[in-house]
Amino acid sequence: MRITITDWKLRQELDRVFVLHWTHFGLLCLSILTSFIKFETPIYDLVLLGLLITFYRLYYLTIKKLFYTFWTFSIVLILSLVGKIVFAEISQVQFYLYALAVIFIVMEMYILHNPIYYPIVSWWEYDFRYRHDLKVTVSTENHEKIKGRLNDLRRESAGLQLFEDLAIGSKLDVQYGENKFKGEIMSKRRYSVGRPWTYGFKFYLENAEEKHVYEELMLSYKNEKLLKTKDKFKKTTS
Repeated sequence: MRITITDWKLRQELDRVFVLHWTHFGLLCLSILTSFIKFETPIYDLVLLGLLITFYRLYYLTIKKLFYTFWTFSIVLILSLVGKIVFAEISQVQFYLYALAVIFIVMEMYILHNPIYYPIVSWWEYDFRYRHDLKVTVSTENHEKIKGRLNDLRRESAGLQLFEDLAIGSKLDVQYGENKFKGEIMSKRRYSVGRPWTYGFKFYLENAEEKHVYEELMLSYKNEKLLKTKDKFKKTTS
């Protein structure tokens, strides 16, 4: 995954993610140190601290390189902490530390739940009859027209699939039906050779009218997804 920060809001979001990440790491380290200070199980706590540091080192890399394993790490960590809160015998201080850590992890996941960082693409679906993408025409800055597909519309962004290799920061016009949207490529990734590039595309929605048209586009996408899912279900059960 390659990403270039060209938007100050995006840069602020990523800075906030890293602050949240190391904050819940610090909270978990503090929870271990509370037991260590009491000399209850010093060897166990030292081993646990070493495992936590190793885990967070790998966890950090999933964010830095925007690997999808970030979600696996996050869910496993949340389940572990919730399990400790519910079932383990912990002190009141540890309870609050674990609860705060869970809150910060969920906040981090919410920020990164965006097509710019992690576009949701049905890469396993090779039959385009059941792909719930929207067919669009893309106009580049060189006035070149390209056929593409738009998917995963969330938070004023989307996943844009094109076979052409475009630079991050490219400004595009995306046309669906009679509606045209302006925006910018913020990130790009390719799942395998022969598959299209998936771009994290940020829409420029500068007024209420453009936001309304974007909401209609999201509705079209949801309807397309529902129809394709029903059609596939009928074909597989018949």
